[in-house]
Amino acid sequence: AAGLGGGVMFVPLLLSFSGVATSMVVSLSQGIILTGAITNVFVFLPERHPEARDLPVIDYDGVALMLPMLSLGASFGVLANQVSPLWVLIVLLTMCMSMALWRTGLKAVKLYQAERAAMDAGASSPPSAAKDSAASPRSPFAALELAGQHTWQVLVILGIWAVMMLVSFHDLDPCSWTFVWYLAGLTAALFACTVAVTQRIDSDSAAKALQDGPGKQTFNWMAKSRFHFPAVAWVTGFLSAMLGIGGGLILSPVLVEVGMHSQAVQATVVVVLLCKTSIAAIQYAALGKVDWDYTLWYAGVAFVATVLGQIACELYVRRQKRYSLITFAITGVLLASLVALLVAGTQEVAEDFRLGRNMWFSMGGLCHASADRTFLELSVG
Repeated sequence: AAGLGGGVMFVPLLLSFSGVATSMVVSLSQGIILTGAITNVFVFLPERHPEARDLPVIDYDGVALMLPMLSLGASFGVLANQVSPLWVLIVLLTMCMSMALWRTGLKAVKLYQAERAAMDAGASSPPSAAKDSAASPRSPFAALELAGQHTWQVLVILGIWAVMMLVSFHDLDPCSWTFVWYLAGLTAALFACTVAVTQRIDSDSAAKALQDGPGKQTFNWMAKSRFHFPAVAWVTGFLSAMLGIGGGLILSPVLVEVGMHSQAVQATVVVVLLCKTSIAAIQYAALGKVDWDYTLWYAGVAFVATVLGQIACELYVRRQKRYSLITFAITGVLLASLVALLVAGTQEVAEDFRLGRNMWFSMGGLCHASADRTFLELSVG
C-alpha cells in the first residue's frame, strides 16, 4: 500500500466482495493493515537511509515528534465521527483525497523527470546503483545498531504506545464530566510530551550541525516551525479517525511534498501506522468484534503480498535508484482508494436516505452509540 496502510482500500473491497458482516469488516481491515505494518517494520528496521548510509531509513525523530499529537487528534476525531452524518464524512473525505492525489501526482512526475535527467547525464547508472547496494550488506544486528543510535526516541515511542494502549480500555461515558476531565488530562500530557520532544530534537539538531555540519542531517523537522509537524500530525489523526482512512493517506503526501526522501517517508509512516493500528486492533478484539477465521486467512494473504512487494522494491526500485516508482505507487493507491470509497460511500448514503435515518449532526451517535454502526463510523484508520 506504498506506506499508506491500505485501510481505505480494504474496507470498501471487503464490504463489497468478502461477505463478512458489516460490523466485522473494519476489525478485519485492521488485522490486515497490522500484518502488513509488522512485516514492513521488520524489513525497514535494518535498512539504512539511501542518502546517509550511517543513518536508519526510519526517521525516529519524526515518529517521536508526531506520535503524541497523532494519538490526540485521533481521540478527538472519533468523537467528531460519532456526531457527524455520513454524507459530511464522504464530502470531507473526497476533498482530502483529491488534494492529496493532486499533490502527490505532481511530485511523482517531477521526481521521475529528475531521475531521467540524471540518467541521461550519466550521473546515475544501474551498475553503480547495484554496487552501492552491495557495498552495504544487511546484518542481523543492523536493526539494533541503528535503533541504538536513537535510544531516547525509541523509549518515547514505546512509552506513548503503551500509555495509549492502557487508556484505550477505559469504560467512561463520553457524555459525562468524568470523560471531559479524562480528555483534558490526556491532552495536557500529550502536549507536554510534544513540547519535550520538540526541545530535545531542536537541541540535538543544533549540536549535530556544530559537530558534523548542516549537510549531515537528512531531514530538518524544525525547518518551518517547532510545532508545524505536530500540528500536521494532529490534523492527520483527527481526519483519519473521523473519516475512517489510514493516517498515511494524509501524512505521506505531506512528507513527500516538503522534500523528505520517498523511501524514508514509506518507512517512517509504516512505524506510525503500526503504533496506531495495533491499538485499534486490540480494542476490536477486546470488544469481541474479530472474526478470527477470516482475520487469520486475510492476514496470511497480506503477509505474502507484503513480502513480494518488498522483494520487488529491493530488486529494482532501490538498486536502480528509481524512487519515483514509490511516489507513483502512492499516487495509484490514492486514485484507487478515492474511486473505491466514493462507490461504497454513495451506496451507504443512499441506503441511509432510503431508510429515513438522520442526515444531520446529532449527539445521539455519541451518547447512545449503536453497536451496529457503518464501516466509516467504526474505522479509525
